[in-house]
Order: sequence, then structure tokens, then C-alpha cells
Amino acid sequence: MTTKRSTNKPIENLGVEFIKSIVKSHNCIYQAISLNNDQGNDCFIEFIDNNIATSFCVFAQIKSGKSYKDKTGYKIPADLDHLQYWNNHLLPIAGIVFDVELERAYWVNITEYLKINPQILLNKSHNIRVDRNNELSLKTFPLFKEHFTNYSRDYKNYENFGRSLEAFTNLSQPDICYTGLKSLFANHRERQASWYYIILNFANINEKGIQINILGMLSNYLDNSTVFWNSEDYLHYQASSIRLKIAEFINELFTPKAVEVSLCFLKDGIAQGSFTYLVFLVLNQLNDIHDIVYQFALAENIELDERNNLFWLYIHFAQHRSVDKTIAAIDDFLIRYPNNDEAYLFEGIKETILKEGYIQTG
Repeated sequence: MTTKRSTNKPIENLGVEFIKSIVKSHNCIYQAISLNNDQGNDCFIEFIDNNIATSFCVFAQIKSGKSYKDKTGYKIPADLDHLQYWNNHLLPIAGIVFDVELERAYWVNITEYLKINPQILLNKSHNIRVDRNNELSLKTFPLFKEHFTNYSRDYKNYENFGRSLEAFTNLSQPDICYTGLKSLFANHRERQASWYYIILNFANINEKGIQINILGMLSNYLDNSTVFWNSEDYLHYQASSIRLKIAEFINELFTPKAVEVSLCFLKDGIAQGSFTYLVFLVLNQLNDIHDIVYQFALAENIELDERNNLFWLYIHFAQHRSVDKTIAAIDDFLIRYPNNDEAYLFEGIKETILKEGYIQTG
């Protein structure tokens, strides 16, 4: 699933800057999310107490302008992709509307809203209502912080590591498995064991929403600031101490079955700024990903369209490991499958690699 964000217009920036100034005035962390990563949120807020990070965090979607106000109050329009993305998120989501004329902001706990109104997820779209009583200002920020801090404690119901892990491995009951994953991330993301079992268990999970969350979590820990944070904010991210261990676990524990599960999200290609690019970056951590995908591409009893797609993915993984071997593999592929309507595409890719040294991914 991917979500699309609107073009960053000046009027939208008014709300972003307003919220940013409030958060920073209260000595809390405001992390802007790059526009290259249109996953449905504008920022990440971590609450600070006495100059110490609390680990209580929320993501926020910020809306500005007249289109988010009607006769009955304020609203946040959302399509099904956004609703499902927010509903499946590992951390609480705050929806914020900035009234440009009044220079006031109002908020709603989207996560709680969807939990109370699950029928909304059956609709193609929905207007999330924002209560005028929930104003967000310099004066009321402590109430906003208190609400989400208390609400976040729901994620700590499984704070004991053993209980979290036991819940996560309950594959027969996806809701319990998902609760365990939330707790592992919220309470135990600095434990090596958490990531060991998350990565180990990934291939055995059949619930698409959980798979998406795990791949998204892993992408946040890659040494690539364009994945999640703006470069100026990346230094704040707590991942630095565990990042190398996660990369090591991916190489040790990500089986061909796990790769196959992940490749399902790349059937329509790779686009930067979408979830597909995050999946590509995770898989590219595997030292032998090109060999695994190559074997998939040569498997018997698969349709030619699927074979071509897998071989196209192989090229993107392989080109950074050995240009010569990639070119040789293209030649061999064209010989193996001579009646291929897309042969000209692979010939073009080959020429580009020979000329430029690589083809652009995403």
C-alpha cells in the first residue's frame, strides 16, 4: 500500500511551521518527514520531560486551509489507503487542522478515532471530524502531550519482553501477533533480541498489514537518511546503536521465503517516495539478494510476465555488485527465452548499463 501526499504549497507550510514552533517551544522533538517519503504523515513528535526523551511518540498529519473547514467544524478527508495505513501504524497518529484565518490549530487522535469507529475502514473514503475543543497552542500543548502520553500507555500493556514476544509469535491470531509487534517496537526496540525474532518470524507471517509494518520498521534503520528522516534530523533517531546488528540479522535470517514474501510488494516496480522503494532498500541489504532473485527468475512453471519482472528486479540488485556479471546474465536470459516480447527492454537496459555504468532504481 502507498499513499499520496499533496504538493507542498505555501499555505500548507503555515500549519507545519505553527505546529513545529509549539513543539519546539516545549523542548520536545519535532522531526519533519521528507516529502520524498509520501507515507501519509508530516512529522514525528517525541515528548521530552526534564530534558530526557520519554519514548512516548506520535506521528502527525497536518492540514491547513479552508478546505478542511465546513459548517459543522473541522475535518480531515482521507481515502481508504490513508485510513488503513493509519490504522495499521505502530505508533499513535495525530490529525491536526490549522485554521489560517484564525491562526489556530485543532487536533484529533486518529488512531483512537478509527478504533472507536472500525466501520469506517469499510468505506472508500471518510471525513475524520476534529473537535473544536481540542485546540493545540502554546498554552494547551501540555494537554495534547498528556493525552498522547496516556494513550501510548496502551501500547505498553505487553511491556514485559517475554509477553510481547509470546504475543508476536501467535501467528494464528493476527490481532494478538500485531499487538506483540507494537509492544516490541514501542518498548523493546533497543534490544537485539527483539529484532532477531522479528526478522526470524517474518517469513511465517501471513497477514499483509504486519508484513508491511515489519518491512517499514526495518527500512527506518538503514544507513540512508532519505528513507525516513530529513538529513538534518537524522542524528536524533535512536536507531544508531542497533542499526548494524539489524543489518547483520537480515543477512543471517532473511530466508528465500522471506525474500519471496517481500517481492510480492514489488510486482508493479519500484518508485522512490513509496513503500516499494523501502522494500527494495531492505532487500538490498542482503549480500546474495541478486542470486536469490535470479533463481526465482529462472524457475519453471511461472508466467513470462512474472519472469520478466523478477529478472528486471535481479538487474537492479545485481548491477551494484558486478556490472560484468549483470551484462552476462542479460545475454544468457535473452538466449534462454528468445520469444520474449520485452527482449528489446532488456537490450536497452544493457546498453544503458554499458554506457552509464548503472540504471536508475526508482
